[in-house]
Amino acid sequence: LVGLEHAWHAVVCANAEPTRDKAELYREALAVLEVGAGEALAFEDSPAGGRAAKDAGLLCAAGPNEGTRGAVFEEADLVLPSLAAHSLDEILRLAGGGS
Repeated sequence: LVGLEHAWHAVVCANAEPTRDKAELYREALAVLEVGAGEALAFEDSPAGGRAAKDAGLLCAAGPNEGTRGAVFEEADLVLPSLAAHSLDEILRLAGGGS
């Protein structure tokens, strides 16, 4: 995402274990960050990623990429043509996680 040029508190990815349940990756990230699923918002660009985020109990904002632009993001709480066109506060509000 554009504008996220800061230090990361955690990096959890599937590269080391590509067959690992992707929802479990989200749960691991929540544990590392010591936050609950209700305190987090996932940004996804694929329907499978969106399903994993929802299976882990997170709100999910989807921004399809070139390869997933025509896909159906049934489980995402919010689908936008571009996440870069919105502020984080706006995305949180639209996804149902902000006031």
